[in-house]
Amino acid sequence: MAATYTKSTNAKHKISLKGKLVSALWLSGAGRAGGTASFRVTTSFVGDGASIEATGKSEKGTRLGNVRGKITRNEYSGEIDIPDKVETGDSIYFEAKLPKHGLKAESNRIPVKPRPSVKSMKWDRDAVHRGDDVTLTCEFDGGVADGDEAVVLVREHDPNAVDRPVTSIPARVSGGKIELQWHFVYADRTDGILTEKQLSKRGKHYAAPQYYFVVVLDGIRIGVNRDPVCSCSRTSPNSYLPTNTVCRIPSTKSTPRLPTARRNRSPSTKMAAAG
Repeated sequence: MAATYTKSTNAKHKISLKGKLVSALWLSGAGRAGGTASFRVTTSFVGDGASIEATGKSEKGTRLGNVRGKITRNEYSGEIDIPDKVETGDSIYFEAKLPKHGLKAESNRIPVKPRPSVKSMKWDRDAVHRGDDVTLTCEFDGGVADGDEAVVLVREHDPNAVDRPVTSIPARVSGGKIELQWHFVYADRTDGILTEKQLSKRGKHYAAPQYYFVVVLDGIRIGVNRDPVCSCSRTSPNSYLPTNTVCRIPSTKSTPRLPTARRNRSPSTKMAAAG
């Protein structure tokens, strides 16, 4: 049936649109005890700045974290903490509320999986050159199953500012570990880097770029406490690695400065296990 407009066309009319809570969804297929779970709530005809509250719960009655925020462009995204006490095999959900609008909705249910136990995190070599394919490995000794999805984040450590994201690589657990290749490309210019001799005259030393990787598995972030200075490997069989492996690009005596792309040569990158 066609819509019929019955009001006059030469006057202003006030129309009221009723707000609606469209969806409340987890953004991952599972939650991990001791981790966080990302979620998103979408609305329609709800103004920017409207208050929203999301409370996590489990089917067995365990209370999860609580998040408050503001709607922006009919959407709100956040993370809810999952306590260690939530049992493996339980299902979790959250309830979203917009108090001033009288709206609420329950999310979908996702299963709770155990907290992963990490055996080691490592690179496959001590040195790498631009254009090499580097293999990085995160090996588990419990808490994961083959097929579990993860994301590997490679980051460049900056001791004077915020660490810089380099790339994000989707991955899956296979054979109790995550193993993949990263194609190393040193993107910054090298022709302006001072030699060690030039820096020593100013009382400074060459600071090699340093890289580390973080594994994100159902809201659990493994390897965030990297230590780019230590060079001995340390593992913690029953918990997360307190440190991560790093790779660095050192200067050498044989090369007065890092070669430029115009010379078609690559700077050497040294990798060391942190401890």
